[in-house]
Amino acid sequence: EEHQPPVGIMYALRKVVCLLAIVSTSTLLIILFTPVSEFGHRLLRSDDQPIPADVIVILSSSMPYGNPKGLPGQSTMYRLDKGFELYREGFAEIVVAFGGIEMGEARKTTGEWMAERLVEYGVPEKSVFVVDDKKGSDNYYHNLIDLVEGRYWDFDFTKALFVTTVDQSYRIRRILETRIAKPTIIDAEPYALYPDWGRRFQHFRVFLNELYGISKFYFLGRFDKVVVEN
Repeated sequence: EEHQPPVGIMYALRKVVCLLAIVSTSTLLIILFTPVSEFGHRLLRSDDQPIPADVIVILSSSMPYGNPKGLPGQSTMYRLDKGFELYREGFAEIVVAFGGIEMGEARKTTGEWMAERLVEYGVPEKSVFVVDDKKGSDNYYHNLIDLVEGRYWDFDFTKALFVTTVDQSYRIRRILETRIAKPTIIDAEPYALYPDWGRRFQHFRVFLNELYGISKFYFLGRFDKVVVEN
């Protein structure tokens, strides 16, 4: 005869499976039908009012691109629109399109794509500058540090408007504060604060991913202030 597991063990396993199913279903329902995603993004929000500046830096999203036709994600689109709005309202005459890796069939980086759109919108080509990421998980961070330290151009980045979105604004601020005493962070359209119920799970996942990123940066010491000698 085949050996059958003891009845007590089978009963305990069924209880564990049922408990996991209840917890998973409850968690999903909480994420979808309560404001927990919005609350999480509000915890990450760290933005300022725009002021006259020397340069506007539009920080593209570092999230992977899933569009095979080479269009950037929604987050980058919102940042681009906000950066152009700031330019149009006269906050600065120079715009830096801070890039990303090559996008699908477009065969161009996010920075190049944003720069082209800005020129199409009416920004003079001589007023648009591009910083591109190279492949690698840490290059976005290193390129941002190189930018504010003046290794590309000698703009005064202590008087810059850095455009990002709600989910990354806290981490961007902490990075910039290692080199700039009071960076000015501008959140693009805060769509993450008001998602419809069908997108709340996606936004909750973004929130958890950003918490992981912040924890990683703390552990690596990337929020430690650097003394820049004059």
